[in-house]
Order: sequence, then structure tokens, then C-alpha cells
Amino acid sequence: MWWYLQCIGLVLALFAPALPACAQGDMTIQFRPVNVRNLAGVVTGASGKGFQGAVVEDCDSTYKRVLASTTTDANGRFSFAHAKYGTVHYLNVRYPNFQLIHIPATLRFFAKGGLRIHLIPGT
Repeated sequence: MWWYLQCIGLVLALFAPALPACAQGDMTIQFRPVNVRNLAGVVTGASGKGFQGAVVEDCDSTYKRVLASTTTDANGRFSFAHAKYGTVHYLNVRYPNFQLIHIPATLRFFAKGGLRIHLIPGT
């Protein structure tokens, strides 16, 4: 019986990183906080190809006020230059016809490199 409950817990843990939340009638994907070494990364689709022109916004903790913004290059890469270690950044990622994504990211010196964000087609 315990192994059954452990399996259910494992399945829930695997699918929990993307928790859907509703934002004014539109679907928003809210991810769990992640630790990264720098506030940079790549925005891709399901095929793994980078999305040029995706908007990445560094927001306040409510995701409503934009503090800094950038767009992805031809390979889907983005970066924010003046981010400090130990700070938490709340990123919005948007692209036409795809769902809005919220990602809280904490900058840590010994964390993995950057973010790899996969866009999900909108409804």
C-alpha cells in the first residue's frame, strides 16, 4: 500500500512544475521557483527551436509592474545584464498565440546556467 502512495506522490511531483492559474480569462502557466546562475536563457517551442521576438519581462512579485523588458534574438536567447546574486526575479514570457508564462527565478552562484523556457500553444 505504501509503495502505491509513493508512486502517486512521484507522479504528482513530476507534473507539479507547471501549475495552471487563470488570469483575467486567459490561461497562464505558473512555474515553481527555480535557481539560476544568471538571468538569461532561451525561449523555445515543443520542437526545441528558439522563438525570435518573444517578450521576456522582469516584473515585481505580482507580475503586474514591469521593471525591465527584452525580446529574444534570432535563436530565442535573452538576457538581463545587471541582475545580482541572491535576488528573486519574476519573469513573464509572452509570444503571440502562446500562453503567458510566469517564472520566479532566484540568482544563485552555484546554480545551473540559465533558463530554458518552453512555450505552450494558447487556447
